[in-house]
Amino acid sequence: MLSPELLSDLRPRGLKMSVVGIEVKPETEEVIGIKTVGSDRMWYRATVEGKIRNGEFKTHTFMFSLPIATEGVFVVGGLYRFVIPQGILDVETFELGKPAKYYFRNRLSVIYQALFGIFDSCLVEFYMAGNPPQDSELQNRIDSWFKSSPETRDVIPTRIGIDSIKEMVSLHIPNEGLDLTQREFPSTMLGILDPASTPAGERVNQTYRLTKGTDISTGVAVPSGEMFCSTITNHHLPVALAPRRTHLVRSAYEAAIALDTPEDPLIGNKGLKGRHLLTGIMNLKSFTGDDAIVISASASIKLRATRTIVETFYVVGSLHMHVKEGDSVLPRAVIAETTDPLTQVKELVTLKKIKGAAVIQKIDAVRSSHFNIPATRIRVTCQLISDAKSGDKVITRSAIKGVLRVIADNKMPTLPDGRILDAIISPESVINRRVMSLFWEAMAYGYVASLPEDQREGAVLVDHFDPRPTFVQLVEKGYGKPIQLTYEEKPLPEQTFVGMIYFLRLDKISNEIASSHSGDKAKNGMRVDVDNASLAGQRRDYAKAAALMARGMDSVLQTLTKDNMRGGFAYEELAKVIRGVPAIPSVPAEACEQTIAD
Repeated sequence: MLSPELLSDLRPRGLKMSVVGIEVKPETEEVIGIKTVGSDRMWYRATVEGKIRNGEFKTHTFMFSLPIATEGVFVVGGLYRFVIPQGILDVETFELGKPAKYYFRNRLSVIYQALFGIFDSCLVEFYMAGNPPQDSELQNRIDSWFKSSPETRDVIPTRIGIDSIKEMVSLHIPNEGLDLTQREFPSTMLGILDPASTPAGERVNQTYRLTKGTDISTGVAVPSGEMFCSTITNHHLPVALAPRRTHLVRSAYEAAIALDTPEDPLIGNKGLKGRHLLTGIMNLKSFTGDDAIVISASASIKLRATRTIVETFYVVGSLHMHVKEGDSVLPRAVIAETTDPLTQVKELVTLKKIKGAAVIQKIDAVRSSHFNIPATRIRVTCQLISDAKSGDKVITRSAIKGVLRVIADNKMPTLPDGRILDAIISPESVINRRVMSLFWEAMAYGYVASLPEDQREGAVLVDHFDPRPTFVQLVEKGYGKPIQLTYEEKPLPEQTFVGMIYFLRLDKISNEIASSHSGDKAKNGMRVDVDNASLAGQRRDYAKAAALMARGMDSVLQTLTKDNMRGGFAYEELAKVIRGVPAIPSVPAEACEQTIAD
């Protein structure tokens, strides 16, 4: 049972909600045919308060519990959820004895989906009419969500064992946690990377991928002779790409340097930086959960991004500069003082465009006129510097996009030669996004690096559909072999695929995160501000909130989120309580610098 932990304020539907985990006496219960034992049922107390639609202030406290199932099967949204002690399998179609198309998820991930809809609907009723959800009503909604209620299926098994699941899908993860040392996989993957399209671009919808006979017996996907990148010619697969996703994938390629230059220089794209990082395909405890990409503190500095900002202002009368070239400044910093020639009133000139620490690169002063009045035009050029921080987003050549989690260098696995990994991507991220070209890139990079410099140009073809050399050719050349890593001074029991992967930053620095939102807020039917991507330019999601908090920009975060809370935020905050730890830990900049200095 989790220890009680108080949430920060939430504002679903314009209300304020806090949730506290509470301990109850463990007991065995039978809930709608799904067995729950002891602390598998967790209890919480929630308090909702605020002004409802008619302006009246209302408050209500209620209790609820989560029946975290140990065994059973249920159907939600047309997908089968097979609940076993190790996790939940979302199966679209299946037939016993044959591979099936499915997604594996941690047990809690599916429960979060239920809570999202349940709490959202209850709070709407509370806001509209002031009718608080009763404990029994809310509990029934939560419990009923886990009940099998198929309308289009004739036969639904009520209980299913691990052996039966292995007949349908060849995957077994015996531990709910994300620690690599406790992972077990079968010797082959069957049907996991089937051709699949993700409509509406809500998931990564790039190109169809296939894999056959890929060895993941050690907990990582290791390229084999039968591993390949699917093409239209070989497999007659229709390529259905969303236009926006196509642009994302292609832009990542176009921003990347050619692989025939194996060094890893910085790549600039409107101030964004990319770099090749030594990457392991593995899990590192809970850090790689939810498709997060782990990087070391030193790698966060390698991914440092810079942006040049120019501010221009006009001065009538005397001028006294407070800064000079090379000085470091903060947002709203006073850079000059002017005196009005008529009133002799002194005014302060401040920087308004920068949203973080910056360095003044250049100061230009030119005699000019402002509205036909003689004046001095001052142009200040600043460079905004930002290391990668927890909450920032990156993308690889293969369009694996994820949120960064920065951890200390001494918490990263070590190679036999003493080097630490720069980055870690989980096998689940590669599998779920169907991007086996990630392995091709790592192998091709090693192949080019082994060639003499005069033979590197044109040695490989970075093509999204038809790369050269192929997977099979690179494996035959001896690339793609797993490496033994050491973690916390102990060798890991499994070997790991390691290679150089190119990362491009997508966070655009907190300056653009803050400035991209329009001041015109859309309102829903209840006249509550909502997040509208077409007006805001970017979504105000948890990843950007974490990026702002990591940079000490809490005031900007409060401005962006005030009276503008989507339902998903309440869902994510509740997830933090259930897990007992923040979803995305932040590493202060000074901690990164200290790690490098040590």
